[in-house]
Amino acid sequence: MLRVRGAFAVKNADVSVAMVADKVRHVRGTSADVVCSVDNACLTHIGGALSRLRSGVRVLHLAEILAETEGR
Repeated sequence: MLRVRGAFAVKNADVSVAMVADKVRHVRGTSADVVCSVDNACLTHIGGALSRLRSGVRVLHLAEILAETEGR
């Protein structure tokens, strides 16, 4: 079986929209400045939702955070 990364949001749109709404509500409830994940599809989905709300929360992959700390 071939799995396409990020296909969940397309194949299960209603569930995906509900999930990202919950995630965004929780993120905003923490007053976090940054959200981190290692899953690009998840980051894209959450980042898009946060961007549409003009939340100002940065969405970063763990590799980006590690790269920012390199050499410190």
